[in-house]
Amino acid sequence: MKPSPRLQKVIDATEGGTEIIPILYGYLDAGKLPDPFTIRVRGGTGDREPDGWFHPSTHPLFDERQLYFYLVEPERWEPEPFSYTIKMSALIGTVVHDVVETALTDLGYLIRPKGVCLACGLKQPSQCREHGAIDPETGTRGHMDGRMEHEGFEFKTANPFALTNIRNNDVAEFRRKWPYYYAQVQEYMRMTGLLSYKVVFWAMGNPWEMREFTITADPAFQAETRRKYLNVRRAVELGQMPEPCCNPGSAKSRSCPAQGCPIKRM
Repeated sequence: MKPSPRLQKVIDATEGGTEIIPILYGYLDAGKLPDPFTIRVRGGTGDREPDGWFHPSTHPLFDERQLYFYLVEPERWEPEPFSYTIKMSALIGTVVHDVVETALTDLGYLIRPKGVCLACGLKQPSQCREHGAIDPETGTRGHMDGRMEHEGFEFKTANPFALTNIRNNDVAEFRRKWPYYYAQVQEYMRMTGLLSYKVVFWAMGNPWEMREFTITADPAFQAETRRKYLNVRRAVELGQMPEPCCNPGSAKSRSCPAQGCPIKRM
């Protein structure tokens, strides 16, 4: 007997050993979201001013020279401004993120934070509803999308075409396609001691496909990031600029946000 269209969607969703997608699809398909419920929308430009801390979503793939100038000349750190497209993607992403957070918390998968946030010091959950992570040694902090009992959770929205040629739990392709997301979850695992992370992508458009990946801890990658951050902070203390990471006039130099770097000015 051929499965019903609804059942076939659930079967397709579990391909590749997924855990979150089937229960999330079932919850949304059954219309179990509170009616009504409040969605929090983050305003602003999306740009983060340098604050002297390294952040998992931004800095793990930067070179030592770049990170040095991020710390010593924050007033001259000028990343490319967020475009209209990126700002709108971030805006809609916050709306959908609240839907997913509400569903997975209601289902008992996500743990509600409580106490005082490690990253920002605000009371939880009244002032901060995300799990903070911090590593004073390297000067790294950030907020996780969510946390389960033994795993971290990260949620991303995507263009439907971005998910076309990637399968659930194809971690090698995930790392090739989204190296910055791989680095981000590795940093959160390094700071928290978690050994695995669930990452769920949701395509923003018909047929609203999802992809799920379980990323395990990569000790060598984490150790290299830690070493890099410590090297940079030591270089700042000594006033010794790290070696150049690009050539004058190169594409990397032109797009580099470290406006104070001599290579950038050549």
